[in-house]
Amino acid sequence: MRLEAEPDVVVHRIAHRLADAIDAARDPHVVVLILGSALLADISDETLGELQNMSGMVRLVLVSAPSDTTSRRWASPMGAVEVVSQLESPDRLLAAIRSVTF
Repeated sequence: MRLEAEPDVVVHRIAHRLADAIDAARDPHVVVLILGSALLADISDETLGELQNMSGMVRLVLVSAPSDTTSRRWASPMGAVEVVSQLESPDRLLAAIRSVTF
């Protein structure tokens, strides 16, 4: 809700499955893809490859649980440009989004 209230941020889609998030990232209007670490629980090599291929089209921001070292380890291979903890303030996520926009 906070993102939707920002005047310079447009939320195109909210996805509850990784496949839907990847599909949303193919939309030419999408600049930043925000992925929650829960979506990465069962990531396959094929899906990892898709995320890597999209790194030129969208910027990936990963939102991770503080104790989730697995998704933080995946951040670089996925092409994530920012990792934000779930415990950080919404302002930190907004700053990350704004820092990676083209």
